Amino acid sequence: MTASGLINKALRQQIYLSASRYKLRLVCDVQPDAELMEVLRVNKHQVLAELHRLQELWLERVAHAVQVPAAWLLEHGLIDADDMRNLWHTEPAQAARIIIGGQCGALSTCH
Repeated sequence: MTASGLINKALRQQIYLSASRYKLRLVCDVQPDAELMEVLRVNKHQVLAELHRLQELWLERVAHAVQVPAAWLLEHGLIDADDMRNLWHTEPAQAARIIIGGQCGALSTCH
């Protein structure tokens, strides 16, 4: 299975993966099955690379919706590394609406 396929399998099981440098993080309400955990462990480097790519893509999509460069969002603190790790699997348009509405600083401070 490809890294993308593994990430999608985890999402279908409501397991949210994120990449923080060289660490693979999981957020879930139930213990993931042993088979998935083993496959993620064996394919950790490929999964991390794909998650980094997806996080960057999410940032680019938010920036496109806001009509500013992605770097500008980071430089001005409207999106931070935590946002990219925790929100990459969400709809970028929602993040863009929050930013355009000026409801908060970094998205992770919004509740």
